Parts: sequence; C-alpha cells; structure tokens
Amino acid sequence: MLEIFDSHTHPTLTNTWLNERFDGLCDVNYLVADMRENAISKACAVGMEGVGGYKHDLYIEMLKPYPQLVPVAYYDPPSGPGQLEYIKKLGFQGIKIHPRLSAISPTDRSIFDAIKEANSLGLAVFYCGFTGVTETFLKYIGDEKLVFLHSGGHSFLPTINLLKDKKNLLLDLSYTLCRMPDQIYHIEKILHSNPDIFCIGSDHPEVSLSELRKVFDEIAACLPYEDAARIAYQNLENFFLSMGKTK
Repeated sequence: MLEIFDSHTHPTLTNTWLNERFDGLCDVNYLVADMRENAISKACAVGMEGVGGYKHDLYIEMLKPYPQLVPVAYYDPPSGPGQLEYIKKLGFQGIKIHPRLSAISPTDRSIFDAIKEANSLGLAVFYCGFTGVTETFLKYIGDEKLVFLHSGGHSFLPTINLLKDKKNLLLDLSYTLCRMPDQIYHIEKILHSNPDIFCIGSDHPEVSLSELRKVFDEIAACLPYEDAARIAYQNLENFFLSMGKTK
C-alpha cells in the first residue's frame, strides 16, 4: 500500500469545526490514530482563524508531540509587520491563506505581498483555490511558489487549463478528489498525463481519511506505481524540501 502525505487536515484545539456535524472528529489524537489505520504517514495540520479556538502559539504547542504532523498556520492578510517572522519563529512550516474566510478579494494586493514574503522566509504557502483562478491572480503571483488548494473544485477543468504549466505551483486535490464525483473522470485522466504537479489530501474532517484512502487506491491502481507514489507523497515532500532554499 502506498504511503500518503495528506496535504490538508484540520485538528483543532477544542475538537469543534465550522460545520457542527463534524464536531468531535477534530481531536489531534483521533487524527493521528486514524492516520495509522489508513497508512497515512504524514499530514499537514492546518489552523483556521476563528475555528476551534485557534491561536498560533496554542496550535503549535498542540502539534509538537506529533512529528508526523506538519504545522501550517492560518494567515489573515494584511497582518501587521513581523507577523510572518513570528509564525516562522514559532516553528510553523507553512501558512494558509483563505480569501473568503478573511473577507478580502482574491486579487487584494496584500495576498501577493504575503506570498512573496512567506517564500522569502521559506514558509510554504497554501492558498484556498476552491472557486478557481483568474489571469490577474496568475500575473500577480509570477514565479512565487504555492500549493493551490482544491484545484478549483467544481471549476477543476478551467482551473487546471490555466495552471498545469506553472512549474512554481503544486496543485492540490484535497476535498475535490473525494467530494466532486462530477470531476472524477477528468481528474483520473489528467493525473495520468501530469503526475508531477499534483498532491492529494482529505480536508479532514470534511472528508474522512478512510475515504481518501479508498478513492486514491482506486485511482492509483490505474497508474504506473512511480506516478502514483509521486502524487501520494513525493510531490508534496519535495515541495517542502524546496522551501528550505530561500531566494
């Protein structure tokens, strides 16, 4: 069974979530046990502002006992000067930017300033791209690196057509892979031809780790082993390794 590096999970301090029906599933110990059960050897643990009692310092302390969890801080642009340096000093390896939750336009200049500064500090940037992407966004980010979360969701095909040749982006399929059945045929087809640009994740608790394992194993069975391994683990691992090389 291929090991998986889950790109997108959300353990919380209070074991509660945005959608109350998932309350009780966000405990960090529950997540780690579920990872063992589903052969998920590593996962990004991503904080969400205003959810589950999130605070940068408390969140990083919760994650410290779990080396299999990669800490990703929520970042709300524009934040004050020195905020990204503070996040880095605490021990986070990345930040998540979520324009809708932050109530700012996806083309707000502060987003692109944050991406550039995070890259210079060696922090991986996770950007919520569930609603797709625009040419203006691509122009602004230029050659900066980021993980484009969800790869557009229901807008998967037009989003991928815009992004698939951008070598500085890693295209993430968390949530989209398991909860967009109308896109699964297109996802399978494009993974065959582009195994080097995608990573996968659950978006736990929205998607269970067992769902991720089941759906990915079905797709992986139709791919060359080396390609499936890149998508499951190596592409995201290499992305984090590349962030250690600051500009």
